[in-house]
Amino acid sequence: MIDHQLSGIFITDNIERYEFGNIQRFTIIWTSKQICSGQNTLEDPAPWIQLAHERTLDFQVDYLQGKKFKDEPINIKKVLDKTDENTSIVSMLSLIMDLSNRTLSNPNFQKLLSNKNIYFDVIIIEWMFSEVYAGLSNVYNCPYVWFSTVEPHWMILDLIDEAPNPSYNVDVISDSVPPFTFVQRVKELSSQVLGRLLRYYYTSSTENQLYEEYIIPHIKSRGGEVSSLDTLKYNASLVLSNSHVSLGLPIRHPVNLIPIGGYHIDSKVKPLPQVT
Repeated sequence: MIDHQLSGIFITDNIERYEFGNIQRFTIIWTSKQICSGQNTLEDPAPWIQLAHERTLDFQVDYLQGKKFKDEPINIKKVLDKTDENTSIVSMLSLIMDLSNRTLSNPNFQKLLSNKNIYFDVIIIEWMFSEVYAGLSNVYNCPYVWFSTVEPHWMILDLIDEAPNPSYNVDVISDSVPPFTFVQRVKELSSQVLGRLLRYYYTSSTENQLYEEYIIPHIKSRGGEVSSLDTLKYNASLVLSNSHVSLGLPIRHPVNLIPIGGYHIDSKVKPLPQVT
């Protein structure tokens, strides 16, 4: 059995993220002996953390203190009625940038980075409107993999290949379904242009500041060569995507995008209840 040092950086505490480690076909998870869960933890140890009980590094980040959603996190009725303010790209980016700041500045996270006895062979990073965690690959001088919980979209594909044509492909938060009308095509193009402007003028500058303040000092302390964040975020080896060709949209995927649709489904199916 191969011994791998694996780091998993997950942005949210959704149970589906933790069930990712319950997939038997990803042998790298099962054979790993050290896993760092980079964000919130659940009260009950998740399956993939149990597998690495020998040397598990856990810490919790209270990232929603004073920054909670205006209502509940997801309100299906509001989403369908298009009245949910939490689904706007601006509010989402604001929340994620605040989360990144709280995570990287967390004393436990900084203590982890400053421990030179800890190393990783590969890092799996959940993509959630943030690429600052790509800088961790520079700290540990190892490859990393993006982990996407949604269908492939222009933001994630732009990191490993190229952004698809907005005339035929939906934005990550779009409610349109191809084939598009002319108005829908204009809307998708506008969404991509707005997204690029926000990334260039807002998230990129914020992430570069976080990278310089919280990550670069640890790269230098380990004697590594500092690479720019703009270089690192395009240097992923793979993208694990929660999608499948039988259910997703018919768009071209690069060879380093691996569909893992249904990763959250437990391999041990419980029997249906008896109806009397």
